[in-house]
Amino acid sequence: MSSPTLITHSADNPLEKLQGSIERVTFHSEASGFCVLRVKVKGHRDLITVIGSAAYLWRCSITCFLRGT
Repeated sequence: MSSPTLITHSADNPLEKLQGSIERVTFHSEASGFCVLRVKVKGHRDLITVIGSAAYLWRCSITCFLRGT
């Protein structure tokens, strides 16, 4: 079994930035902050799946600012 690859940002791999509204919280662990979200982003017809961590999720339909790789 191979080890997971760590992806970091650099000049060759810059951070992506998204702004949108959380339409659905598919999963959120209060213990670790790990979450899976479905986000509506302007200019995209379909919802975008976002995987990451968030200390706290208030509610759906709020505007969020996301960055990552």
